[in-house]
Amino acid sequence: MMGWPIAANREKDHYALELLAMLLGDGDSSRLESKLVRERAISTGTEVGTEDRRGPDAFMVTLKVASSRRSPRSKPRSTPSSRASRPHLRATTR
Repeated sequence: MMGWPIAANREKDHYALELLAMLLGDGDSSRLESKLVRERAISTGTEVGTEDRRGPDAFMVTLKVASSRRSPRSKPRSTPSSRASRPHLRATTR
């Protein structure tokens, strides 16, 4: 979890940070969810938002770290075969 102090709830900058929180962490199509959960599989979930306090507020980002095992959502990286990646070692017929 990480947090930063931000402007109070009814300040102009606060609304921009609310929009940023929605883009980063609201739903399956959010930026953090798609990159960190589905693509890289380093997190099992994300939460982003503000605390909605009357005075100075806080912008919070929370990630639930995945276990060291590969997540079933992630695809293993494909590696080229050793001969295909080194064309000078291809078998030739005489």
